[in-house]
Amino acid sequence: MDEGEQIVYFHGTPGSPDELLLFPALGLTGCNGLWVLPRHDHHNGLSSDQYFDALASEIEAHFPNGPIRLVGFSLGAFIAMNVVSRLDNRLISLDLISPAGPLELGDFLGQMAGGPVFRIARYSRPLFSIMVRLQSCLARIAPGSLFHMLFANAAGHDRALTSQPTFKSAMVKMLQRSIGRNPVAYRREVTSYVEGCASILTLISPPVTLWYGDDDNWTPPSMVEALGKALPNVVAQHRLAGHSHYSTLGYFLDRGLNSASKRS
Repeated sequence: MDEGEQIVYFHGTPGSPDELLLFPALGLTGCNGLWVLPRHDHHNGLSSDQYFDALASEIEAHFPNGPIRLVGFSLGAFIAMNVVSRLDNRLISLDLISPAGPLELGDFLGQMAGGPVFRIARYSRPLFSIMVRLQSCLARIAPGSLFHMLFANAAGHDRALTSQPTFKSAMVKMLQRSIGRNPVAYRREVTSYVEGCASILTLISPPVTLWYGDDDNWTPPSMVEALGKALPNVVAQHRLAGHSHYSTLGYFLDRGLNSASKRS
């Protein structure tokens, strides 16, 4: 990243600011100008619109002047897309990595590793609340088991990542600190996502770059490509051969964060 650049990073869900620790060799934590928006410890009790307004206000307070680059990973990309239209009169570019696109754009749930969770959240809120409580309990008392459940069907380069002790250790801690510590925030963001978000796409005027893996079974390529067609100002799409969900994030943080695809 360029010296002086202002970057807001939106982590995934489940996720936390510790997401950058998944790739410790890159040394990104503590970088000046790179700020991980701390979403999950704040704003409980707000409606979705109030929540997105509050996040936009936090960004304006943290970076009151100058251009901002928003980077959203996975479900964090959905949050970033909702927030970007609320940042008035700012010069912004948007990078979406393995983005969770609107479910209304196609029949994606059957292709998604998290499809059963999203389907339950979409059609049965009481059952979803019970599921979240169980997941939260598991994240607190047996996070390693939750890790293995989440990555049981890891595809592409994610399979190699899951065998790395540093990746597993960081992911386990992240699960403890996110869904284990604050299941309310997790439930809110998933619920907001499945309620539908395609209507926001036409409001996203800043230039967008998409990064996705062709072996991603969390946010499948067909979802990302449908998102690319629906957004009004996509300036670049990077489909990465052999990459899946988290390996695409690692690729972006290593190469895309400093890439010439940035817009000013």
